[in-house]
Amino acid sequence: MKEIVLAFRGTSNLADFGTDFAQELVDYQSTGVTGCNGCQAHKGFLAAWNSVAQESLDAVNAQLSANPGYNVTITGHSLGASLAALATLTFDGSGIDVTTYTFGEPRTGNPAWADFVDQKAPQGKMFRVTHANDGVPQTIPTSDGYRHHSTEFWQKDQATPAGVFQCSGQEPEDCNNSVRGTGLGANGIGINAAHLEYMGVSTGDPLDAGSTACNGKPPSILETIGGFLGIGKND
Repeated sequence: MKEIVLAFRGTSNLADFGTDFAQELVDYQSTGVTGCNGCQAHKGFLAAWNSVAQESLDAVNAQLSANPGYNVTITGHSLGASLAALATLTFDGSGIDVTTYTFGEPRTGNPAWADFVDQKAPQGKMFRVTHANDGVPQTIPTSDGYRHHSTEFWQKDQATPAGVFQCSGQEPEDCNNSVRGTGLGANGIGINAAHLEYMGVSTGDPLDAGSTACNGKPPSILETIGGFLGIGKND
């Protein structure tokens, strides 16, 4: 398939953690987007996307001009997954048709924003992939005014067709929400081993700028904890 891919990496440095923890809901405004009444989004994620929105549009438009007929795919993991979801709305509002795949996406906006995503990127155009008990999609609780958008595809265990399930609704209780993720985030929910491997591919340690990504070796949760503490790292 002829395809232009816009990809966003996950958290890889301390500044990114600052973005992650700027969890206040703020009024949603973004390049190209109108009609999202009552929408609010994660302050850090929205600021990060808005800082590169026009540059991203310009880059993709240039590629479309040079490659007419190509499809546009947006993807990202973790922090990058939220940016991918935000980017989807900007591209849609700018008249560019996209298909989006997010992996380990935290909750990114309020119910009005989630409904708007579902309207603009319906089933078949938005794939919100989760893995086992990945704790990151469970962070930023609904009690803080957040809600996931659809459509969740839950990789329950092995990366095989039989191990991946399409889920119904925005907060399905029989998919990732059914298994509490243990990790380093608030209330024991956050980055864990399931977050660092998707579809059988390692996404890398967030504190080594992704240098361990795609090495074919599933990350060890002990190595992950060691990464946060500065110990147990491989040379």
